[in-house]
Amino acid sequence: MARQFPVEWRYAPPPGKTAITQLPAYTVFVHVVRQDGTLVAQHDGPPAGGYAPTSGWTPGQAIYDYHPIALPPNVPAGVHLVRVGLYELASGKRVPVVDASGQEIGDSVTLDTGAVRR
Repeated sequence: MARQFPVEWRYAPPPGKTAITQLPAYTVFVHVVRQDGTLVAQHDGPPAGGYAPTSGWTPGQAIYDYHPIALPPNVPAGVHLVRVGLYELASGKRVPVVDASGQEIGDSVTLDTGAVRR
């Protein structure tokens, strides 16, 4: 059975930067990974199932997005992380995540942490 992972997106340019008038069309990734970073399950696709492409986002606009992920039956017990981010489909290049001060802090955000018990 797949679990829905909700994501709320808001496009905000980094502090001191001008907003891009039109963002590229990015793809969303939602990955379930083990603590060592090993990929367990994933869902990649356009935001809101294609109804809200990033090329149409405006600063401050809220985009509500859901991504289904089914864990395989042989998932090992232990702590798992749910990470989300954006990437360019053609190149696979991920979009950097920045904090409130404009500093890059990685290329994904951890949405949730959970334990699989056996």
